[in-house]
Amino acid sequence: MIPINSKLMGLQRSAIRVYSNLARETEDCAMLTIGEPDFDTPENIREAAVAAIREETVRRMFMFRLMPRQEVKRTKVAKEVQAVGSGDSIVKKQPVRKEKKAGPNDPCPCGSGKKYKKCCMQKDKAISSQN
Repeated sequence: MIPINSKLMGLQRSAIRVYSNLARETEDCAMLTIGEPDFDTPENIREAAVAAIREETVRRMFMFRLMPRQEVKRTKVAKEVQAVGSGDSIVKKQPVRKEKKAGPNDPCPCGSGKKYKKCCMQKDKAISSQN
């Protein structure tokens, strides 16, 4: 065996690897690891599995019952949208949208090109504190 890396030569084999190698070398030892077993399933085990499947199928068939066809009853879950107006001209209420406020580091909405905190922020605070 050619090692992939010389540093790997100093590593000890894991216990599971040692056990697997020993099991392969031992005659009549069944390997119960991932994959298919290396021997056929005994006949009595196969017959017991088939009988269990048949018994479960019959049990489930007796549990099954047909339900009579019923009409689906629909219930109203959403509220109706209120309409403003009369007659044919129905207008839906529009949501109230707040104007987006400028943050301190955003450009000033007055168009001066300065940051809001260096331009109109103090004026706006004074106006809002008066109201």
